[in-house]
Amino acid sequence: MNNFMKQVRLVLILLFILILSGAYAEIYAKSRLKLFTNGSIYIDANRRVDNLLIKNDTVQGVNVDASKFRNIEIIDLKGAALYPGFNASHVHLAETGIFF
Repeated sequence: MNNFMKQVRLVLILLFILILSGAYAEIYAKSRLKLFTNGSIYIDANRRVDNLLIKNDTVQGVNVDASKFRNIEIIDLKGAALYPGFNASHVHLAETGIFF
């Protein structure tokens, strides 16, 4: 095998390793616990909590003690507000189209 082919092979192997490490980093970041704190955090229209624990985009707990978790990412809201997602799952597209 000549030098050029060895270099191409080495570059391809390094590129493959780089892609795998990026995919692992993304999976790891998603599975990491995130604790939102220091803001106005609402879990519904009437209830407010001190913090909100999230893992894989799902609420895992509220008002938790961060010291009980290892490898937790604390996200400081700096006084901002955090509300639950609002989903309109019931719409009438045909009727809306008629009126416009």
